[in-house]
Amino acid sequence: MSLRPIVLPLLLLLATPAAATDGVIELNQSCALNTGCLPGDAPGYPITITAAGSFRLTGRLNLRTPPILETAIAVTAGGVTIDLNGFEIIGPGNCTGFGETLSCDSALGGFDGHGIHAPNNDEITVRNGMVHNMRGYGIYLDDSGRVSDVQVRRNSLSGIRLQDDGVITGCVATQNAEDGFMVNTGSVVHASASSSNGSDGLYAFGADVVVTSTSLRDNGEQSLRHVDRLTQQAVSCDDDHCSRRGARRYYLSATSVTGELVASHCDSGFHLATSFELWDPSDMQYDRSRGLTTNESGPAVSTRGWIVESGWALAPDCSDWTTPSSSIEGTTLSIRRVGAQEQNPGWLVVSTRACDLPHPVWCVED
Repeated sequence: MSLRPIVLPLLLLLATPAAATDGVIELNQSCALNTGCLPGDAPGYPITITAAGSFRLTGRLNLRTPPILETAIAVTAGGVTIDLNGFEIIGPGNCTGFGETLSCDSALGGFDGHGIHAPNNDEITVRNGMVHNMRGYGIYLDDSGRVSDVQVRRNSLSGIRLQDDGVITGCVATQNAEDGFMVNTGSVVHASASSSNGSDGLYAFGADVVVTSTSLRDNGEQSLRHVDRLTQQAVSCDDDHCSRRGARRYYLSATSVTGELVASHCDSGFHLATSFELWDPSDMQYDRSRGLTTNESGPAVSTRGWIVESGWALAPDCSDWTTPSSSIEGTTLSIRRVGAQEQNPGWLVVSTRACDLPHPVWCVED
């Protein structure tokens, strides 16, 4: 009889989350495996956060020894802040190689194998630690997610994936099987670095993404890939897929087309140039990875390229780029060298050509 008053309070204590004096709820390996760290969180991984609040690791979360094929922290509520507190979340996965030669254990798929997974709830913040060797994403957050001062390494999908209006700052992504950083519409990436990942250093799969003061190097595919409007400043890369000066890019396509194919010939993220845009390209950077070149930094000289007519009062542009007819003309532009430099005035030659004649296309970044 004397044991009941002692045992019951002990059980209640084990079921109650540990909170520091500042009200932040503490998470660690012991509560994850033995009691559950929160109300409604069963023992074993994942630690499931079901209500808004602030949470802090007080130790490493180890899913590696023995291997645990689960997500470390699953978030099913909005308005959650997770402070990794300088600790790491380490999973059971393995990766070898760098960039093009990188090979990682296959991802588990679905809701399993991620470091921190919050795909359906907004305003999640993760900061100050490391997530690596997970068999899925390092960190996956829904809209308005924020990740700061976190290293993500050797994960079997992308290191950090954010949906709309996300923010990544002060983060490092290396040797992740897919992209280092993956962000959607309206997101910001600042003061971060992504290198040696299997796919892209940064993949922006929505519009109006802003990238500043970030290094993207030695990745397996592209340093920077974007499908819509993107603003960059002080972005460093090693493959000319981003502007080292943060300037818009332009190029003269390496392949030639007739009039009916001109409007769709520029790469994603670029559009058919106007003469006005090319009249003074000093604030843009020529994209050598896409365009024809005759020197180390600039475009091919004396090569005609299609542009969309802009104020020159010349012939219609191949009936709005719908025909290869020899009896209809479109506008072309070529560069001529003035002295030792390409410069204005006099560096552009605008003329018309029959739409059945193949020419390269001038393209400018959106």
